[in-house]
Amino acid sequence: MTERSQAPTTLVVGDHVVQIRVDRTGAPRSMIVNVEIDYQRSWLFDEPGWQDLAFGVSTAWPTGGQRGT
Repeated sequence: MTERSQAPTTLVVGDHVVQIRVDRTGAPRSMIVNVEIDYQRSWLFDEPGWQDLAFGVSTAWPTGGQRGT
């Protein structure tokens, strides 16, 4: 049996916690990627299942406001 799910990847970026979960039950056609920030906001993405998943994290967060320098 092929393993279709994996443990979440947890990243700490500045004072934020980012968790990434991948559901590969639809592979090779698709995989569902769940990205959660600070255990509150989350997004779901339907990505091609035949490609390797790659991601990066920046400290610039879409908060809707601007920080002063």
